[in-house]
Amino acid sequence: MRLSRALSIAAVCLLVTAVLASLLGVRYEISQLPIEQRNQMDDFDWIGMQWIFRGMVLAALGLLCGLFGFAFYPRGPRSSDRPAS
Repeated sequence: MRLSRALSIAAVCLLVTAVLASLLGVRYEISQLPIEQRNQMDDFDWIGMQWIFRGMVLAALGLLCGLFGFAFYPRGPRSSDRPAS
């Protein structure tokens, strides 16, 4: 039970971190460009792509943690729930 709960918490934290890294990382990279260069660019498609890849890796790790947490979740009655004979 502890392992599945810890893996589920880790999965949620990794997924939230993945979203934040993808969104805020791109904004950070754009903010590092000089204003003159930013004004001349039509789009920012390739700016911050490494942050998006990092977010994808974190999301994959989060999904794996979530799957393992679900796999280790105890099923059926616990030994403490059985009536004593």
